[in-house]
Amino acid sequence: MCILHFVGIVAYTQVPSHTQTPDKGELTQKDQEWLNRLKNKSPFILPSSVKLKQISTKDKDKTIMQGNPAAGLGDDADADGLNGSEELALKTDPMNPDSDGDGLWDGWEVNITNGIDLRAMGASPLHKDIFVEMDFMNRESASNGLGPNANVIQQIEFAFAKMPISNPDNVTGINIHLVAGNIVSYDEDLSPYNTEFFRIKASNFDPNRAPFFHYMIWANGYSGGLSSGISLNIPHSDFIVTLGKWNNRAGGTDEEKIGTFIHELGHNLGLMHGGNEHINFKPNHLSVMNYFFQTQGIRFRTVDNVDQFLYTYQRFPLPRLIESSLREEAGIGRGAVLQGFFTTFRSLGGGIHEYPAHSAIDWNFSGVIDRENVQVDINSNGTITELQATPNECLQLVFDGGAIGKLGSLAGILDDAVKSFEPLPIVELTEELNSQLKVR
Repeated sequence: MCILHFVGIVAYTQVPSHTQTPDKGELTQKDQEWLNRLKNKSPFILPSSVKLKQISTKDKDKTIMQGNPAAGLGDDADADGLNGSEELALKTDPMNPDSDGDGLWDGWEVNITNGIDLRAMGASPLHKDIFVEMDFMNRESASNGLGPNANVIQQIEFAFAKMPISNPDNVTGINIHLVAGNIVSYDEDLSPYNTEFFRIKASNFDPNRAPFFHYMIWANGYSGGLSSGISLNIPHSDFIVTLGKWNNRAGGTDEEKIGTFIHELGHNLGLMHGGNEHINFKPNHLSVMNYFFQTQGIRFRTVDNVDQFLYTYQRFPLPRLIESSLREEAGIGRGAVLQGFFTTFRSLGGGIHEYPAHSAIDWNFSGVIDRENVQVDINSNGTITELQATPNECLQLVFDGGAIGKLGSLAGILDDAVKSFEPLPIVELTEELNSQLKVR
């Protein structure tokens, strides 16, 4: 297996503001320089006083002295595989086994753990990392391919690197490590998908990676439908992307693959379709988890009047919207953080509408901004209800879903991941629905 470290194409498409159809864009010089620095960055460097050790996640019976002020510098107070002197040299937290909060213990990201050198693969105990092993199916007649090309890989990496998430090393973002796995036997339709998925995983995934790696398959389809993909639970460590039947069986476009991968991984990271609920199509949810934005991205207009289409999770909280009493002047909050963003909603008649997110919104299409509150079903689900407030999703990511960060028998960890499978209470985005949601 090889690790892919493509960095080079931005996770949005740039078009002139008057253009409605996004084309694949090129990096600005500023973004290219930023990505070159990221690509050429050296692995996390160990101080000379820290010596690599062979450690294991299999022993969960360690004596943990977390919070014990009497622990000396030679002791491993938080039982993470690093002693106090090493933690001091590394600038990690000696009382917290996971200083950067990514679900991977500090010692795992420094030492050789279960025979795997995560640091050599780009991990740092001071910066959030996500590892994903990707297996692939192949069908020659799928002209777009079932798996990602270099552009898709680069845009996914860039999307996570640009997320406004803080780290102990004072550099924002998440380093996502997309590791190419095996080409697995082609299956026209995974059914039942969970049984078939775990059968493939058992034959292709190294159990030693279980506490560190999400596992996914770029597959053709599942359960006889045209769903774009599925997470094995929320949160979890396993997911599937299934765009093989889309576009007359040519497979997904780059944008469909980018958005769907980030969407399904979002479920692995604990996110839902409507912030903290599964109510979809919420105008107050500017996230790739919202079906409106999964394959089209969130429109963002720069000060230079250039439209970018972002594939990301919501970066700020937004207030609730009460459909029985909507104040058009208030829009979806009109906060300064919304400047440049656009939101999308559909009317009861099925029309798709895009408005600047920082402006007033004519919810009832009266042609004016009403002074009185109006009643409108703005997510077109046939009911008048309250659309709950949505959070800053980047601050709500669950990094230790499924097998990630777990101690104990590797066979037991993998078995627990199988047992924790639970069908999602909704149908994931289908090709037919996706075509109905197009706004550009």
